[in-house]
Amino acid sequence: MAFEQLSQSLDHLTRRSPIRVAVTALKVEREAKKHLPPWAKMISFREGRLLIGTPSPAHSQEIFLQSRELKRKVNEGLGGKVVEEIRYRIKDEGGEE
Repeated sequence: MAFEQLSQSLDHLTRRSPIRVAVTALKVEREAKKHLPPWAKMISFREGRLLIGTPSPAHSQEIFLQSRELKRKVNEGLGGKVVEEIRYRIKDEGGEE
């Protein structure tokens, strides 16, 4: 009897499950954290749009300038074109927008 890796089993099970969207968002978050600066945080991922929270307009500009490379790295890490667009929003330390 051949064994399948757990990650392959989970991918196979979630393909047909309603939790697929949530699992994809978690994968995007995990991969984005590898490439985002420490001051930037993922807010959400929905329908190919990655929303990043930044502490100031200057930081948002930096994300804008890095967005093409960031999108490439995240998609490369995920093994396909998952992130189609990166947007950013200014969020303060208290979580207010």
